[in-house]
Parts: sequence; C-alpha cells; structure tokens
Amino acid sequence: MSKTGIYTSEIPFGEEDMLGDNLADVVVKACDKHAALPALSVVLPNGQSQTLSYKDLQHYSDAVAAWLVKDCGLKSGDVVALQSVNSLAFPVVAFGALKAGVTLTNINPMYTSAEAQYQLQDSGAVMLFVIDVFGATVAETIKDTKVRSVVRLSLTDLFPKVKAAAMNFLLQRVLKKIPEFNVPYEDTLGSILKKGKMHLASGFDAKTHIKSINPETAVFYQYTGGTTGRSKGAALSHHNLVSNVSQGRLHNGITDEDSGESVLLVLPLYHVYALAVGCISSMVNGFHVVLVPSPKPLSNLKAAFELCEISMFPAINTLFLGLLNEDWFKGDLIKPLRVCMSGGAPLAPETADAWKKHTGIEIHEGYGLTESTCAAISNPLASEPVRSNVGKPLPGTDIRFVDDDGHNVPRGERGEVWVRGPQIMTGYLGNPEATAETIEDGWLKTGDIGLIDNEGNVHIVDRKKDMVLVSGFNVFPTDIEAVLVTCPQVADAGVVGVPDPATGEKLVAWVVKAKGCEDLDAKTVTEHCRGELTGYKVPRDVRFIDELPKSPVGKVLRRELRDQTET
Repeated sequence: MSKTGIYTSEIPFGEEDMLGDNLADVVVKACDKHAALPALSVVLPNGQSQTLSYKDLQHYSDAVAAWLVKDCGLKSGDVVALQSVNSLAFPVVAFGALKAGVTLTNINPMYTSAEAQYQLQDSGAVMLFVIDVFGATVAETIKDTKVRSVVRLSLTDLFPKVKAAAMNFLLQRVLKKIPEFNVPYEDTLGSILKKGKMHLASGFDAKTHIKSINPETAVFYQYTGGTTGRSKGAALSHHNLVSNVSQGRLHNGITDEDSGESVLLVLPLYHVYALAVGCISSMVNGFHVVLVPSPKPLSNLKAAFELCEISMFPAINTLFLGLLNEDWFKGDLIKPLRVCMSGGAPLAPETADAWKKHTGIEIHEGYGLTESTCAAISNPLASEPVRSNVGKPLPGTDIRFVDDDGHNVPRGERGEVWVRGPQIMTGYLGNPEATAETIEDGWLKTGDIGLIDNEGNVHIVDRKKDMVLVSGFNVFPTDIEAVLVTCPQVADAGVVGVPDPATGEKLVAWVVKAKGCEDLDAKTVTEHCRGELTGYKVPRDVRFIDELPKSPVGKVLRRELRDQTET
C-alpha cells in the first residue's frame, strides 16, 4: 500500500497487538504459558547437552532478578554487561536483567580488551557477567571503567553437578580451553541463583516488580559500528522490543498451535538478529531454542541435528554456504527442517539456489538493522518466499525510498531506504549529533539503497554508507584505518569491502608505507591488526600503494580504491 511515496504493510498494527506492557512482561507470560515445554537446550560438539523447560527459565531468571535488585541494589538506569558465547547462562542472565528493570549491554566475547573496555566505558556498565573462557583478559578489560563487580559464568552452568565437574576438568585441565581467571570475582551463576532463591522464598515477586518498569526505558544498549571510528550504543527500549516481537508474530501468521518447533541457534546471542529473532521471538511462540556455543568448525552443529529434530534455522549466507560443503549435512538429519531464515547480511542467489537443491527449502530473507531493533522488512514465514528480495514491511512499519535531496523516488527506482515504526531505536547513547544525522522526523536513514517492485516487494541493491558486512557483522573502514595508522611503519591507510563468496564481503586494506619502511610486508600489517581487532575486522587482503586517492578535503575516495581492488 502506498500513500504519496510511503509504503506500509497491509496488515494493521495497534496497541491491541502488543504482547505485553514491557519486555519482562512478555517473557513472564511466555514462560507461564509454555511452562511444561522445553525452552532451551545447549548442545556441545561432543554430544553433551542440557535442557531447561520454560518453568525452569522462569524460576532461574526470577532468581537472577531478585539478586540484582535485593543484593546489588540495582535499579532502572543501571547498566549490566554480558560477555558470553551461546550458553544456558546467557538467556537466564539476560532475562533476569530485564526482569530487574536494568539495562543490558551485550559484548562480543571475541573482542580484544580495548574493544570491550570501550563499550564498558561508553555504556557506563557497573557489573560484568563474563564467561570463564575469556577470563584471562578481564582485568585489562575492566580497567578504568565503572565496573565494580564481576560474575564468572561457565559453559557448564545449569548442567547436573557431577557432569559439570567432569566437563570443567576436561575443558580446563586436559583441553586447556579455560585459562586462569585473572581478576577477583565475588559470584558465579550458581551462587547468584542460591541467593536469589532465598529472596524469592522471602517474598520477592518478579511479576510485581516488573509492573514498575517504564516501557520507554532502555532494555538494551546494542553497539553498532560508527563512521567516526567509534561504535555507538543503539538505545533499544522495552517498547521497541515488544513492538518488534509483536510485529513479527503478526507478520508471520504464527498462532499458539505453532508452539513446539525446534530452532537451531548458532548465531551469537550478543548479535541483535540472534537475540531478537532467534531467541526472544522464538520463546514468545513457545519454540524450543537449541544453542550451539560456536559454529567453528561447522561439524560442531552435527550433534544438535542428531539430538534434536531441528525444524527452523535462522542463519546468514556464510552458514548456509558452509553447511552445503559438510558431508554429514544430509539425509535423515535434515528431514525435520522446514523453515530457514536469512538476515544480518545479503543472501547470495547462488547460495539460495544451492540450498534449495540440497534441502528442498526456500530461504525466507528479511532486512533490518540494530537501529530498527532487528526486523523491519521480511518475507512472511506463512507463505512461500519470493526469491531475490527481502519481502514486505512488517505491520506498523512505513518505508520510503529517497534521493540525495530527500525527495521520494517513484516506484521501481532506486533510493536510500528510510524506515519508520515503533521498533526504531530511541537514539544513540550519549550522541545526539549522530542520532540527529540518522533519524529525521521519526524516519531511520538506513544508508542502504533499495527499490520496491509492483508487487510491493523490497529489493536491497547497494549500500550508501561505507559500512562493510563481514559474515553479518557491521564493520566500518574508519575503525580499521584508525588501527592501521598506529603501526609505526604505516604512513596512511584506506580500507574497502569487496564481494566474497564465503563471507559476503571481505576487507581489503590499502597501505602507504612510512618513509624508510620499504620492507614492510602484508604479514606484519595483518599481525598488527590481530593485536588490536577482533578476528572478523582483520583485513583478509593487504595491498600497498604510493598515495591514497583523496578528495580536495582529504577524504579517502573508497570508490576508486574499490575499483582498483576489483580489477
């Protein structure tokens, strides 16, 4: 439907469609409704697994909330950080935090200490939940931050005690996967649950407490790349999350009869796509979320397919493509699979074709940003997806396509995609200038170029921003360039993204050698980056150039570098 160049969903959306007063209310209702069903399982590569019911999840997250409120004295406005791989502890802590009414910021566990420290500083986090696999860097990470307490999590949290002890011995003493935790910590998840359960027994009622949560307050500070070389915290309110979850359920035609589906979630929960769509939305619908801590190597997923009848699989192009090259990914293991969803990065047509041929399943592609909570446009799950587009606007979502002068372009013509709806973030934390540049009169300027066809399907065709999407992760060239020029042998640097069949795009660094450093090689540059950046931000290709092409005001002309890269 179009009104003067604005396109919206044909499905109406109003307050009556909202699933709760705040996100905590939504979680509580879902756990009560589906109490007897399996909510979460974690499956390790060796086949060890553990499952929590919705009743378990309710009880454990209530206990975490009680501890945060009664023992820690945290209140609305306080920020708690969570740095973990996919584990049972992650959603238990996350749901406990939102029930307590505090704001959660999720930190990529693969971040370097400097990257994680910046997020702690910028968010103002006062507490850090961190998984023990990364315990060796905690001291450096929390230095010069407001973090006053650290809670140690484990991959074996909520496993039976004897099994957990044996697994921890294997991980720490034999496989050497768990380093020494280099900072004092007061609590573990186990000790928190014990203390929290005492408060629950003494009368703390999570359902009563969540009634005081203002839906306009931030439930998450989700960090996204920034063009100034610093990440920005997108403030996502309870209202944003409840809206997006409610929109998705309505858009996809999901009913209570659909509960019981098994969703394989290998995408990292610290990413908004996995958190909002893979986890929260799935649980609202009573699905069984099966967690795999790491997709590397992809054989790690085999045990999950063997133990659970996986029927739904949200992923990205890289994962789909990789699984097609796994010999075990066939036959009875994938027979239950019926719905696959792609988001976070463009889906290559070749990947969609190969996936359909191998599994018989078309992939439902969608589109969204951290700033739009997650989903803004998608192919509805209840209908056959239309290939090579990202679908239609979610209920309550308006989209338009705008030229460089801010005017709407006609249907079928390319323009920057602008999105408006109740899921759009409230703004960037502490950055009103960046907020004003990104949101205009309620419209989110996505920086992506798209068009809408005669059937109302949206096609994303290009990117206006310099952002590069590597395996679904946002990377801004200025972040990488800022690190490159700190290398004493580098005089200047420019970074671009180019197409890559495995990761969607890859980073290519063009480097100007400093005077007297003619012997500088690509390996030295790459090693310098590895010391400062998480893995997916390290350039895959390093090339040398005498002088970077720049505009009269000194801006790197990335298009020229990109053209040189592709020739």
